[in-house]
Amino acid sequence: MDTEAYNGTIAEVDAEARMVHVEVPDEGTMELAFTDTTQVLKNFLEVPFDSLGPNQKVRVEVVETEDQPTPTTVTLLE
Repeated sequence: MDTEAYNGTIAEVDAEARMVHVEVPDEGTMELAFTDTTQVLKNFLEVPFDSLGPNQKVRVEVVETEDQPTPTTVTLLE
């Protein structure tokens, strides 16, 4: 499986569905469904999913799967 990394800005967070929409320059909007193993990091430390919010700058590492990219790590950049 290929891992890709993207820098972007969170456009929307759906806490109930554990999904995040990230605006990535030149790529458009990525819709990312979190799994039980997706990590959210800030300053190299794991933080809860509810730390994510609109307009935050993030770096997203995803594994390309059949249906859609699956996030492995979301790092808060600010």
